[in-house]
Amino acid sequence: MNLDIRGKLEEDLLVVYSPNQAPKTENHSLSAISFNGSVEQIVDLDEKRELLVAAVVIDFTWQDSRLKWEQGYYGDIKTISVSGSSIWIPTLTLKKNADPSYPGLAKDVPLLITIDGRVTWRVETLTSTICDANPFYFPADTMECHICFSVSSAIKQTIECGAGSSCGVWSPTQQEDEWNRKDKIFTEGNKTACFAVHLERIPLFHIATTVAPCVILVVLMTITFVMPIDKGDRISFGVTILLSMVVSLVFVTDVLPVKGALPFFATLIVVCMGLMGLFLFFTIYIISLHDKEGSLSPMAKTFFLHYMARFLLLGDLTQKEATSDDGETGLPGGKPAWAVRTNRVAPAHDMAVTDVEASAQVSETTRQLSGPPTRQEAALSSDFSDLIHSVEELTKAVKNEPEVSDYTLLTKVLDRLCLVLYVISVAVAVPMTMCLGK
Repeated sequence: MNLDIRGKLEEDLLVVYSPNQAPKTENHSLSAISFNGSVEQIVDLDEKRELLVAAVVIDFTWQDSRLKWEQGYYGDIKTISVSGSSIWIPTLTLKKNADPSYPGLAKDVPLLITIDGRVTWRVETLTSTICDANPFYFPADTMECHICFSVSSAIKQTIECGAGSSCGVWSPTQQEDEWNRKDKIFTEGNKTACFAVHLERIPLFHIATTVAPCVILVVLMTITFVMPIDKGDRISFGVTILLSMVVSLVFVTDVLPVKGALPFFATLIVVCMGLMGLFLFFTIYIISLHDKEGSLSPMAKTFFLHYMARFLLLGDLTQKEATSDDGETGLPGGKPAWAVRTNRVAPAHDMAVTDVEASAQVSETTRQLSGPPTRQEAALSSDFSDLIHSVEELTKAVKNEPEVSDYTLLTKVLDRLCLVLYVISVAVAVPMTMCLGK
């Protein structure tokens, strides 16, 4: 019996109903369409194409005075369900649609109608929309995607947020794979119903896999400039680090979308690669000067070996630039440190040799006067001979110490200067890239 009454009610409501005519209120004004809903799930997120595929549930509600009925005539029936193709449904278009085959919102689903003529259209759909990515701060970058449905401009119908909905208020943050996600609903110009999805990347993974290796490579390049200047592996080690930086740059740019400017981190990698290559060329030039013979001009010697060396905490290298033929440290002009005179005091090592030889001569004279040596005297004489031999060898080693040229000391200064300038350049590159890259 109840089914017959529902059938009778549906027949009475739709017998003269025109689904092509938009509903009006009792004062003949167009009623507003209210909406509510949520983004149930992010199905796919393509960062390179800035594409979001999401499952959305939407409730559209509007008032249609032609679908009202009196409760007394149809028993206790307060709600009925009819096919969407039987009554008027607003025509809504998905904006920023990325799927050419998207059929639109399903209209052949059951619609709920209440006794006062309120119609509720609940739609579950899968949308593909274009997002607005901001990859500059990668790996702490963000994306914001708007899923918007606009009403047809041919009908003067307005859209507003439903009663009780948190319109314009962001939802609590929840984790979605490697993103922190929050949503909100809002309207645009009373003609568009929108869902906003804000995604903020969780940077820990990319810090461990992308940022940290690049930082390590920059530190290794710094260590390369600390290596001794005469090491042949220094250039090959630096070139290997440069190639590793290229691989890191390719990885970063392959993941992120191509925008008007590179992300900050990718730009910083390019700048660091340029600095590494530049200072490697400087190092090659410095290495070529290391074994060069000759002397610097007095002005260059004073500037680099005295002032610049002291500024770079290497000390005054003009005091270490040359060694005399007999092992005595000379002045910058090559003159001995003491005046040449016949009665000058001998250096310490010559005095030591003289004292040992004198002691040996005294012992030999005493032995000749006293007769054949005893066993203890023979052992003592052998020890004196070994001591004299050791002192002579040490004296020869001091006298044969190789001379340090001006260019060898110059390369030491230039190498330390290259290291300091590289560290300063890398430190300055971070804020400069941040300011100029925006």
